[in-house]
Amino acid sequence: MEHSLENRVIGLAGAYQAASLVQRIAWEGRYAPGPFAASLGSLFQLTSPTPEAVYGGLAGLRLGLETLTEAFTRPAEDRVREGTRYVIALIHLERRLEHAPQNQAAIRSGIEQTQPLLAHYDVTHVNIVHRLAEIYRTAVSSLGPRILVRGEPSILQDADQAARIRALLLAGLRAVILWRQAKGRRWRLILERRQALQVARGLLERARPAP
Repeated sequence: MEHSLENRVIGLAGAYQAASLVQRIAWEGRYAPGPFAASLGSLFQLTSPTPEAVYGGLAGLRLGLETLTEAFTRPAEDRVREGTRYVIALIHLERRLEHAPQNQAAIRSGIEQTQPLLAHYDVTHVNIVHRLAEIYRTAVSSLGPRILVRGEPSILQDADQAARIRALLLAGLRAVILWRQAKGRRWRLILERRQALQVARGLLERARPAP
């Protein structure tokens, strides 16, 4: 993978997209179908040539680019801070995963075993979602302190909604791996902030549908 700022922004936007979807589900019990499908679909793109292709093109990452732009321009807002907290937690989790080859193998094996189901179900089908959630529960949650998701208790206690949240956290972890593969580092989030914002805005323009 090319170690470009654009690729780092795409990976980070993928993490922010997953975080935004988690927030919407946790507080409202709803999600945008297109971004939800693109984020979950990214888990099955194990050999895509570019980070952009992992999401089926930039259109599948529009929510993430919008959320990333908000995070860089309005970081103090409560909703934005909550989303950034999830992204930072995913970055920490990815570092633990990097040193846990057995967990990495378990994730890959789980995804490969789930992939044949896509011949029968859409990627957002509850059967797929629960399989992805179980991969996260068994191979990721054991790595360290769990990511604490805030939201409405009645929603968080719903089995299907909880599974969607776990599946999205797995997708967010996949996005952080893309960011890391493009030489993403926490110190670069500070030094490259202005340039990254410009790149994100440019990608967002490319992601918008033609009039």
